[in-house]
Amino acid sequence: MAIEFNKTAYTNPKPAFYTEVEPLPGGFKLLQTFPRKFVIPWGTLCQVNYPDLTAAIVKVARVIAGGTTASPRVVKGTMFQVGDLIMKEGEATGKTVTAIDRKNADCDVITFNSALTGLTADDILLEATDTTGSAQKYAPNAAVESTKVTGENAFDATNNPEGGVRTAIDYKMPAQNKATATIPWIDENLATVDVFGDIQAMYNAAYGKTALAESHRKSCGTSCGHRS
Repeated sequence: MAIEFNKTAYTNPKPAFYTEVEPLPGGFKLLQTFPRKFVIPWGTLCQVNYPDLTAAIVKVARVIAGGTTASPRVVKGTMFQVGDLIMKEGEATGKTVTAIDRKNADCDVITFNSALTGLTADDILLEATDTTGSAQKYAPNAAVESTKVTGENAFDATNNPEGGVRTAIDYKMPAQNKATATIPWIDENLATVDVFGDIQAMYNAAYGKTALAESHRKSCGTSCGHRS
């Protein structure tokens, strides 16, 4: 009985691993900003700097038919974000991303601040270093070893379980009881700032005028250097 072999091809939206890479270990600081709960799939190429323990996603997109030179369609799942600089591979054509439409199930649509002349299907878009050069911003030397969800466990104004504390607290402190440092506490003022003097001045301003200050005065006496 003869054996019949059939060949089936499958498309893959991810670029091939065209250079030797290593899995990205944990503990690296991501240099780029992504929205909360943005998915970075396993296998995504990245550039890591081991001495600094930093990493950057290598952003690449392939243009597909149906878009324009100012708003091209690209393969679904682009890592690009609004504000990124994009260039056509091999050309000094840096454009700024002003919008990204990810609602289409089959593609993403990237909008530039101006048209990228001559852009056609199958062109490769890379993250640019600037608007006039042709150097790719990051080159891959590692890959994300498992799918990451950015800020997955982070609290913000929409999911903080302690939602009741998101408000300004008015301590009803009269203006005449308040004091501030006259010289900012920064490195440039190390030679002139008097930290302890400022603290004493702030304490003196509230001395005897609030229940908190009075309670502290009675409890510590002269042991902490404050007036009794």
